[in-house]
Parts: sequence; structure tokens; C-alpha cells
Amino acid sequence: MLHVRIMGGRHDDPTVVMLSGPTDSWHSDSAWFAVLQPLLARTMRTYIVDRAGQGFSEGDGRGGYMAFGEQLGNLLPELASEPVIVVAFASANLALHRYFLSHSDGGHIAAALLIDPDALHPELIEFYASQAEPFKDEGLKGYVRSGKYDERARQLHDADREHVLSLLDEQSRFYFAERYFERVMETRLDRKKILSRFREIARYDEDVHGAASVVWPEAVQVWSFDTAFELDAVAGAGEEAERQRYQRWHDLSSEWMQSLPGGCRIASESREHLAVVDQAERLVDVISRIAAGDGCSVPG
Repeated sequence: MLHVRIMGGRHDDPTVVMLSGPTDSWHSDSAWFAVLQPLLARTMRTYIVDRAGQGFSEGDGRGGYMAFGEQLGNLLPELASEPVIVVAFASANLALHRYFLSHSDGGHIAAALLIDPDALHPELIEFYASQAEPFKDEGLKGYVRSGKYDERARQLHDADREHVLSLLDEQSRFYFAERYFERVMETRLDRKKILSRFREIARYDEDVHGAASVVWPEAVQVWSFDTAFELDAVAGAGEEAERQRYQRWHDLSSEWMQSLPGGCRIASESREHLAVVDQAERLVDVISRIAAGDGCSVPG
């Protein structure tokens, strides 16, 4: 059973469905949309959906992005009678690629906004896939079950919480769904959820390779929102080879987004990866333009 949260149900059209991906902490649930969803719900019907094992969704996370993309085929028509706009944050774009494997005509998706997606440029596939390797260690299960990871989980939880709160300005704080945010954040401390998250990450390499084999359909309008968050990794690199590797990640990601059908890449100089919080009002404007069928020329 997948957890779905609706806001703005009084609106008939457009319908926006939001899918989350991870930040550096690997947390990848609907807490990240606690600002963007209420802002969008002023004028649109909105849904946020957690993958299996994330947030309040059931399951152990073994399915990952490919399984989730397959599940979207059944879910999206249940949420709206007409094709929807999908907002995919970070790695969530992998699920959309799996969805399009079975719906090459676009299916129930009219348009999509990818926010700092996993750029499936040929040179970046192994860069992403290699991140799964540490989570394949079978010893992690016992480590988490024993409670030895609890303190680290709490540290990541507290750091993420404080970071989100630090990003809120007066407008976003007014709309911030704080109670919902706190409730979802608490699920990140549950050992079963931690194990679920680790199992999903362990098969992240399979998800990346699976998504990379699918071409984005020309029929689906796609916009991308590209922050410069990778440049923090460039600045923090200890060796020149590492610095060049992260710079290449940044450059090729931007190149890949520009290569998507329509070339609707919106660049942001911000190094804040959580654009769904930090730039929520700007994203509302972008999504409104997508819903209106406007062109993608948006000031940087």
C-alpha cells in the first residue's frame, strides 16, 4: 500500500503529482514537499506519493524506483481522470523512465518537471550506480537491528530538520505543513524504515541502469530545474582528480537536461539541493507555466 497525501482537492484541474528522491542523507520521502505542496494547493489539486518503504508507505523497499515506476501505471489513473503533471525531485526521475517503458506515448502523464534529476548521461551512469555498493554489505542489517545505528539516524534526522527550518522565509513558513513534516520525519528513525531505505539504495545501481535504457518520449513535455548543488562537492574535494570528477558531474548533468525533448532547462545559481523548500515559490511559478502550456523561457 502506497501512502498518498492530497491537498487542493476542491480544484479540478490541473493535477500535480509529486515524487521524492534523496538528498545526501539518503532520506527520500514526502517530508521534502511540506512547503511546495501547500503552496501549489492554493490553485491546483496536488498529491504526494511515497515509494514502498518510505514515509508512511508499506513495504520493505526492495522494489525501488523501477517497481515504483511500474506501480505508477495503476496509480495515476486513480488520482485523476486526465493526464497529470508530475514533479520529480532528485532520483525520482528514474521511476518516470520505467513508467515510460510501458507508456511510450506518455500514458497518463501530460508533462513533467525534473528537479536536479539523476542525469542519465552515458558518462554518469557508473558514477551514480557505484553509490549503491556500500549498501550491499549484509552486515548492515544486523548493525541496524542491534540499535547501533540509532544515534547516527538521530543525527541525520536532526541535521535535516534544522536545515529545512533554516531555509524557510516568511512566506514559506506561513504555508509550511509543520505537523505533517514532523510526523514523516519521525518515520526516518524507525529501524524497519532504515532497513527498507538501505535495501532500496542497495539496488540503486539496477534502477540507474534500467532507467538509462529508456528514452524520454517526445510526446511528454519535460522541463528541468537545475541547481548548482554539485559545486559544493567540487569546492570540498580534497584532490584535483576528485574535484574534476565532481565538476564533470555538474557539467554533464546540465548538458543532459538540455538534451531532453524541448530543451526546457531552467538554471539556478543556488547551491542548495533542496530547491523544493528553498525555491518553492519559484517552482510554483514554473509549474503554473507548465500547466498553462507556456514556453520554457524563464529568467535565470
